[in-house]
Amino acid sequence: MDQLTREVRYSKWAEIVMAANNSGLTKAEFCRQNGIDNKSFFYYQRRIRQGLYNATHTEQSQLVELPISEKQEMQSDTVAVIHIGNVSIDISDNISESTLMSIGRMIRNAL
Repeated sequence: MDQLTREVRYSKWAEIVMAANNSGLTKAEFCRQNGIDNKSFFYYQRRIRQGLYNATHTEQSQLVELPISEKQEMQSDTVAVIHIGNVSIDISDNISESTLMSIGRMIRNAL
């Protein structure tokens, strides 16, 4: 199966899995009511979950060496400060969600 076919198939099954999750029914009942084979449903649900997990957990954290300076005054847009040992990370109110998530992953991986 070529990559495009696989992506289209997974996209369609992702829609089905999301519909099942939002239906308020058990997965088995959703499949029965919609004429979906249980084995196929759970197979694709597992593959989609694994793909999502791999996509979010295979990023290699890149450590960037930053110059360490004496304690600085907090800037006016700082809304939070994370202290880990003798390292402080100032979080500003205009930080993007993706940057904040990256910082969180780096901290988690470092601990």
